[in-house]
Amino acid sequence: MPLSQFGQYEYREAMDSLLDLKQRGSVEDYAAQFEELYYQINMHHSGYDPVFFISQFINGLKQDIRLAVLTQVPPTLHRAIMLAKLQERVMEKGKDKFQKSQLSQTAPTTSKQTSQTSPMWKERQKRDYCKANGLCYWCSEKYDPAHAAICPKRLKAQVNALSLSILWMWNCPNIF
Repeated sequence: MPLSQFGQYEYREAMDSLLDLKQRGSVEDYAAQFEELYYQINMHHSGYDPVFFISQFINGLKQDIRLAVLTQVPPTLHRAIMLAKLQERVMEKGKDKFQKSQLSQTAPTTSKQTSQTSPMWKERQKRDYCKANGLCYWCSEKYDPAHAAICPKRLKAQVNALSLSILWMWNCPNIF
């Protein structure tokens, strides 16, 4: 077996794996897999331009990380890996902040929900429903101005009379 054919199969398999490699988990795991394949390929053929490996690494990253690393135009593979790890950390911190803000926004909502079950809330809901549908608030029948006078459930206006003794005292001040 000639020396030129030694490891030819491993080289092609490493190259195919490198071209198909995509980030599925963390950047750390992806970078470790990529570097392993990078060294296997360089061991067999060291004539590749470093830009090829940098581009291939960036193309395999998840899209949100890829775009951030791509805009930095890293000059080395090591720099591209470092930028990808940093971007992943920034995104994780952003998710933590987002989740905390979501939790803080849902907490007042739950307190609103408990206060909305109060009788005042229910009365407002009924009032708004009746008003929107043209119904009497008291008996839920069709409302018109004449209905207000004959509604059996509606509270009647009351005249509050003053006590006769107080009126009598005002009208007869000479007695006391």
